[in-house]
Amino acid sequence: MKYKKFNLTILGILLISLGIVSNHLSGILLTSEDIHNKDDFNLKSAGFWNLTGNPILIDNTNPSKNWSYSASHYDWCSGSGIWTDPYLIENITIDGQSIGSCIEIRNSNAYFVINNCTLYGSGTTDYGIYLNYTNNGKIINNNCSVYSGGIYLQNSNNNTILGNDASNNQYGIVLNFSNNTIISKNSASNNIFADIAIAISRNATLTENILSFGGKALNFGGVLLYSPSSKEEVASHTIDTTNLMNNKPIYYYANEIGLQPSDFLNAGQIILANCNDSLISNINISNVYEGISILYGNNNTISNNFLENVVGGFMSYTYTNNTVISENTIKNCLYYGIGIGSGSNIIISKNVIENSNYGIYFSYILNSTISGNIVSNSEMGISMFNSNNTKISKNSIENNKKGIHLGSSNGNIVSRNIIRNNKEFGVYLFESTQNLFFQNSFLNNSVHAYDDGVNNYWNNSIIGNYWDNYTGVDVNNDGIGDTPYTFQNVTDYLPIVDTTAPIIIINIPISLEIFGESAPDFNVEITDILLDKMWYTIDNGVTNITFTSNGTINQALWDALPEGNVIIRFYASDALGRIGFQEITVVKMISQSNPPGIPGYNILLLLGIVSTIAVIIVKKRLKYLN
Repeated sequence: MKYKKFNLTILGILLISLGIVSNHLSGILLTSEDIHNKDDFNLKSAGFWNLTGNPILIDNTNPSKNWSYSASHYDWCSGSGIWTDPYLIENITIDGQSIGSCIEIRNSNAYFVINNCTLYGSGTTDYGIYLNYTNNGKIINNNCSVYSGGIYLQNSNNNTILGNDASNNQYGIVLNFSNNTIISKNSASNNIFADIAIAISRNATLTENILSFGGKALNFGGVLLYSPSSKEEVASHTIDTTNLMNNKPIYYYANEIGLQPSDFLNAGQIILANCNDSLISNINISNVYEGISILYGNNNTISNNFLENVVGGFMSYTYTNNTVISENTIKNCLYYGIGIGSGSNIIISKNVIENSNYGIYFSYILNSTISGNIVSNSEMGISMFNSNNTKISKNSIENNKKGIHLGSSNGNIVSRNIIRNNKEFGVYLFESTQNLFFQNSFLNNSVHAYDDGVNNYWNNSIIGNYWDNYTGVDVNNDGIGDTPYTFQNVTDYLPIVDTTAPIIIINIPISLEIFGESAPDFNVEITDILLDKMWYTIDNGVTNITFTSNGTINQALWDALPEGNVIIRFYASDALGRIGFQEITVVKMISQSNPPGIPGYNILLLLGIVSTIAVIIVKKRLKYLN
C-alpha cells in the first residue's frame, strides 16, 4: 500500500492543479467600488451568438488567436483592450460538447470583460471560463454549469468575478496561484465539492456570495482554502459575513486571539486563519465542504458541536498545535470526520464519529492523545500516517473496515480500546515500528491484527490484550494466559483471560448514613481487566448516570427523592458485556428548624393560649384551696 502526505487529493477529489509560481504581469487592482459601477465597464451593445461546438480560445502570444485578431475577425469580440474600451465577449451561448473549456484566455494583460454568457458541456476536465496567465479581466453575469469548474483562474491576477451563477459543477469558482481577485455577488449551488476554492493565492476579497449545497446527495459547497504556502497567505483574504452558506453566514477570521462562541452565531461555515486561543462551541453545521477548518492555529478548543453531511467535519492542514477537539458529534463525512495534518499536542477526546471515510486522521502529528472517542461505520476508524508518540486509549472502535491503521508511524501507545466488529482488520500496521499495544479488547473482527512492521509490542511487562479467539488456558487464575497468543507476525506473550464480571467495592457512603439536602459523595473501587463503563442509579433504574471517576451523586436526582431510605446501586460492565453491581442504602432526612404545626394555625399563638389558660386554672385552684 502506498501512502501520500496528507491532503485532500485522495481519491482524486481535489482537481486544483498546482502550477508554477504566479506571474508578475502588471495590472491595476480593482476595488469594490469598481465592481458596482457598470459605467466603468464601458460595455457596448452586442448581438447574441450560439457557438455550440466552437469553444473560444484567446492566446495573446499567438498572432492568429490574440485579442486583436479576434476583435477584427469575429463579430462576437469587440474593443481595444484599454481601461475605457476593454475587449468584450458578450451574449454568447456555448455548448462545449466535451471539446474543451468554453472560453479560454491565455497570456493576456489587456483589459477585457466576459459578460452575460451561457456556458455548459465543457467536459469532465475543463471549465466554463478558464484564465491562464491572464490579468485585468472582469467576468460578469455569466452562467457556467456542468464542468470540472465553472470559472477557473490559474496564475492570473487582478481579476473580478461578479454576479455569475457557477452551479452544477465539481467546483464553482477556483483560484490557483492567482492574487488580488474580487469575487462578489455570485451564486453557486449543487457543486460536488467547493463553491469557491482558493489554493496558493493571496488577497481574495469575497462579499455577498450566496452559496448552498442545493439539496442533491453528495453535493457540498462552501469556501475551501486549500494548500496555503504560509500563514501570511492564508490570512491575507477578506471574507465577510455577507457571504452565506445555506442561508447562514460564513465566518472567516484572520490573526485573531480569543474568539468566543458569540463570534460564530448561526454559522454556515467557520474558517480560522492564524487564530489562537479560540473556543468554538455549540455550533450546528451541515451540508458544506468543510464544517470547521483551522489553518496555522494554536491553543484552540472545538467542543460540543454537531457536524453532519460534510466532506470534512473538522479540518486542519497546516501546523496546528495544542488544540482540543472534544465532545463533538460528527456524522456522514465523505472523507474526514476529524483530519489534521502537521502539528503537535493535539487532544481528541469523547467525540462520536460515524460514517466517514476516515473517522480520525493524523498526518505528521507528534505527542498527541486520542481518547474516549466512539468511531464507527467508517472505512478507517483511526488512521495515522507519519505520526509518532501518540496515545490512543479508551476508544470504542467498531463496525469499521479497518479499526486502527498506522502507516509509517512509530512509538505510539495503544491501550484499553474496544476494537470490535471491524470487517477487515481490527489493527493494521504498515511500515511502523516501536508501537505498544496492551489491555485492548479484540472482539469479532475478521482479522484481529496485521503487523508487517518491526519491533512492535503486543504486551507490556505486566499485561497483554484480550483476544476472543485465544485458545489457551489460565491454570493459576491470575488473568493471564499460560501460553502466548500468536497470529502471523503478532505475538502477545501475556494474553488476557477474563471470565468474571467487574467487582465493585463501595467505600463511601456507608450503610444507613444520613444525608440532608446536599447529595452524598461517593467513592467506589471497581476491578476488571477489561473495564468498559460505569454508572449508578438512585431511582431504581429510571435514570442511569454514567461516571468515569469518583464524585458526587447527581443533585437534581437527589432533590427529586422523598425523605426516607434511598438505595444507591453502582454498575460496571466490561468489554465482553458482563455486568457487575453493588448497592448501599442511605437515609435522606431534611432537618426541621421549627416544630411541626397544625394546618391553618400558628403554633406559637396556640402555645401562648394554652399557657394562659393553664395559668388561670392554677390560680383558681390555689384560691379554692385557700
